[in-house]
Amino acid sequence: MRAFKNAILCFGYILIALYYSCENEPYDGPLTFDTQLSCSDTSDLVDTALNNFLDSDSSNFADNCLAYKAALEEQLLVCPESFDEISELINDLNNCEFSSFFQVDFDNDTYLSLSAEAHIGNGKLTITGRRDNEDFQIILHQTTEGTYQLGTEGFGGNINTASYFPDVTSNESWVSVSDGNEIMGEVTVSYINYSDLRISGTFNFTGTNNNETKAFTNGIFINIPLTKDDEFFALYDGEEYIDSSILGILIENEMTLVIIIFSEIDSINMDFNIDVNTPPGFYNLRLISELPRAGFSGNDDFYYYGNGTLTITAHYVDAKFILGTFEFIAELENATPESYTITEGRFCINYGL
Repeated sequence: MRAFKNAILCFGYILIALYYSCENEPYDGPLTFDTQLSCSDTSDLVDTALNNFLDSDSSNFADNCLAYKAALEEQLLVCPESFDEISELINDLNNCEFSSFFQVDFDNDTYLSLSAEAHIGNGKLTITGRRDNEDFQIILHQTTEGTYQLGTEGFGGNINTASYFPDVTSNESWVSVSDGNEIMGEVTVSYINYSDLRISGTFNFTGTNNNETKAFTNGIFINIPLTKDDEFFALYDGEEYIDSSILGILIENEMTLVIIIFSEIDSINMDFNIDVNTPPGFYNLRLISELPRAGFSGNDDFYYYGNGTLTITAHYVDAKFILGTFEFIAELENATPESYTITEGRFCINYGL
């Protein structure tokens, strides 16, 4: 009986010790107390799990991610000196859902990025995948869904490129460049969601480096996070319209979108009035009060009405985002001068903020 009581007492002490150790431990993940592994052992397991995770594709991404996360949690228990570093790695994995993905094959291996992002700005779409010091970067001079060639001169004399940087701290890179006539690959932007700010697509290219070539195949990016800048560009009578600020507001019970582009020159401004429910498409700008319409203040004395075209490439009302191009003649009879020519116009605007 005494032995039994002593056993119960010892068991109680163990429970108390476990209780206080759990209370003092900030990590909320699973705890295992029967492990006999050393810190070195768990580090080896983590390395193996990480290699499997980096070799993942869309079919086994979640399983390999969960296995890697479990190995890190095991390592966390026996390597307290690396608690902060390991905890950060675990937190970065989140719940291992297949939410975003950037992958490409080369050198008989598969590259899986640990982070990826996309950005629209300055008339370009830039997609980046990163893993440690390795980077992939795709730069397109188009910002809409479609299939685009790499290495050849496109609209406006711009060349779309894809690049691989084995080590961003060095000057080495494999880039899809040519003499401007040879197709070095292609990128298909299959999906852009401006509401959730995500982008998906596929790519392949041939990279060159000091007259050597390397093939990058089966590239895929899925649900990459997307950011975007307000952007405006236009020429008036061949001169660049330098904007100082862009204002997008909703008026008339939020049924009309008014976009005002203020110039660095106080007397020059441009504006557009668009029905807030206008879908993507091609529209005429006319010298009448119907929407859409455009106007231009070329000087302090006159307001000119636009006569031309407006192409709305994307318009997401819920996200309050609109993207498009335009050109028009700003005209006013008996004014001095009587007209201004607006060309190469484009805009990418978040409104109603």
